[in-house]
Amino acid sequence: MKTVLIECRHIGHEFQRARKSACIPMRDAAKMLGLDRKTLAKYEGGKLPIPDNMVHRLAHYGYVLMRARHMTDTRKQ
Repeated sequence: MKTVLIECRHIGHEFQRARKSACIPMRDAAKMLGLDRKTLAKYEGGKLPIPDNMVHRLAHYGYVLMRARHMTDTRKQ
C-alpha cells in the first residue's frame, strides 16, 4: 500500500493546473525547471514530496506563467 501525502497531492495539482492553464507542455516545463519530465510528473501527481527550494521555483514560474496567460487573454478581447 502506497502512502501519499495530502499536501503533496494538493500542491502538485495546483502547479499542474497553473502549467496547463498557461498551455505549457510538461516536457517544456521540466526543461525550464531543470528537472526530468518523470520527476515533474511525480511532483504534480503528489507521488513525490517537493523539496522546499523546488516549491519556491515552481511557485515563481507558476505565477509568472499564470500572469502571462492572463495578459494574453485580456489582449485578445
